[in-house]
Amino acid sequence: MKNTIILVFGLILSSTFVFSQSIENLTTDQKKEYNRKKLTVEKVSESSGNMGWYWGFFAKKVDTWRAFKGLANQIEAEEFFRISGYTEEANTVKKNLEDANSKIGMGWVLYLGGLVVSIIPKTETEDLGYGYSYDTVTYPYFLPGTIAWAGGLWLVYDGMLKKLKPVAPYQSAADIAEEYNNGIIAEITR
Repeated sequence: MKNTIILVFGLILSSTFVFSQSIENLTTDQKKEYNRKKLTVEKVSESSGNMGWYWGFFAKKVDTWRAFKGLANQIEAEEFFRISGYTEEANTVKKNLEDANSKIGMGWVLYLGGLVVSIIPKTETEDLGYGYSYDTVTYPYFLPGTIAWAGGLWLVYDGMLKKLKPVAPYQSAADIAEEYNNGIIAEITR
C-alpha cells in the first residue's frame, strides 16, 4: 500500500513538472530553438464583404484564428493541425477549403455567364408594307440570366463564408498549441 501511494504521488509530481515547464528555465540557445519551433494562435475577426461597395451590405464578420510557427511565420490551419498531430482535423480543413474554392469558382462562372446571357438581344423585323419595316429588340434571356448571376453571387458569398469558418474554435486551437509547445520544451530539456 505504501509503495502504491509513493508511485501515485511520484506520477503526479512528474506529470506536473512536465506540464508546468516554462521557457524561463531554458538556456539562451534552448530559448532560440523553442522560439523557432513554437506554435502561436491569435484570435481575429474577418469579414466576407471584400468584393465592392454593393457587397458591403451583405458582409458578415466571422470570429476565427490565425496560426503562427516560430516567431512570425503565419501558417494555414491545415499545416497547424498537421504539425501538432491532428491529422483528421487537417484533412477536414483541406476538404472545406477545396469545397469553398470550388463553390467560389462555380459562382463566378455562373455570375459571368448570367450577365452575358441576360444581355443577348433578339431582333425581330416586321414588314409593314410599302417598303417599311419595323425592328423590335427584346431580351428573352434577361430573367434567366438575372437568376443565374444572382445565384452565382450567392455561391461566391457562401463559399467565402465557408472559407472563413474555422474547424476548431479559438480556445481549442490555443490548447493544442500549448500542448505542442510543452512537448517542445520537454524535447529540448532532455
